[in-house]
Amino acid sequence: MKAILEWVMKTRWRAMTLVACLGLVPMFGWASNALLALVTLRMGMIEGAVIYVAGLAPLLVAAVLGSFSNDIKLLVLTLTFVAALLLATEKQLFMTILCVSVASVVFYTLLADREWSDFNLLKSQLMSIEIKHTGSAEGSQLSELPTFNSEDQPLVLDTSGKLKQALMSGNLVDQLLVNVVVINILVGLFLGRWWQAILYNPGGFQREFHELEAPKSLVGALALAPILLYGAFKMEAAPWVVSLQLPLLILGISMVHFWSKRKGLVSGWLVLFYITLPWTYLFVIMLGVADTFFGFKRNLKSSDI
Repeated sequence: MKAILEWVMKTRWRAMTLVACLGLVPMFGWASNALLALVTLRMGMIEGAVIYVAGLAPLLVAAVLGSFSNDIKLLVLTLTFVAALLLATEKQLFMTILCVSVASVVFYTLLADREWSDFNLLKSQLMSIEIKHTGSAEGSQLSELPTFNSEDQPLVLDTSGKLKQALMSGNLVDQLLVNVVVINILVGLFLGRWWQAILYNPGGFQREFHELEAPKSLVGALALAPILLYGAFKMEAAPWVVSLQLPLLILGISMVHFWSKRKGLVSGWLVLFYITLPWTYLFVIMLGVADTFFGFKRNLKSSDI
């Protein structure tokens, strides 16, 4: 891995070519994003911008060929570049994560309902799959609901239930798509930071991630935000809740990694942790919040347990 990264970082053209080529290969966009983050973190805004332009080349090719998900890839690539630039200049990992989360849901909200957006197309497809799976709208077009007279009142009630189920499915799809965008950006950013540590500062990213922390006031506000948002906007607030929970989740994951390192646990334990994370994520969020207010990491350092 180190030898490959050293070879790539020797010249601008190698980095440009590899970022562009990886962007053309399905399922390898994460590697293209990570290389963009690596160059930006190491070389700064100008060189990062050059690599960013190279990363746009596959999107132009895909646009000519009529490919799918161009604006999604453009959003991920752009926010990866901005996040890497922010981390390189401000050196604040938690604030960078928070900015990525908020920016992702803002742009998703702006793009999701546009007819030309791939977000809109993907959301419609996922909703149709969900509706067929649950049987809540058997082939009916929810945008063209018929009207009924008083004799058809039971059918009206049933259709309302279907509409409610469809709206809930839409909110779940919103959560899913926001998660996909944010996770893709953070994977690219974290990989780029890790590769930077491999090349220039061995062990640096591990220390940075283990020492991840945030102001108590900010963590408290993020912890209370879901309650307030759901109370005010119900399920429509789901994408915002997801985006605001993610930084707290990463705080908790940082605590787990720190504790695992201090206890000298084998890596298989962390594999098990990530496998069970979809079911334990709320506990991990609470762990991150508790560490912020009660200083578990500091206590572990001082007691050396």
